[in-house]
Amino acid sequence: MIEALHGEDESHWAGRDAEVPPRRQTVDAQAISAAALSLFAERGYRATTMSGIGAVFGIRGPSPHRHVSSKQACSARS
Repeated sequence: MIEALHGEDESHWAGRDAEVPPRRQTVDAQAISAAALSLFAERGYRATTMSGIGAVFGIRGPSPHRHVSSKQACSARS
């Protein structure tokens, strides 16, 4: 399934922070903050990366920064 979405085989995603969902969800600052808080609770603040937060939505790289400036901003929205 991931191959169909990204033109890559599934092994490319081995060891990534989170599994890429089959389709993208609505991404906004509130949704990113909610996902971040969930990951903070599950993994701890220091072990959670912006890339990991973005991976929840199937986005990579700096894309989460389009909606929130930092991990601190995610935790401040709660």
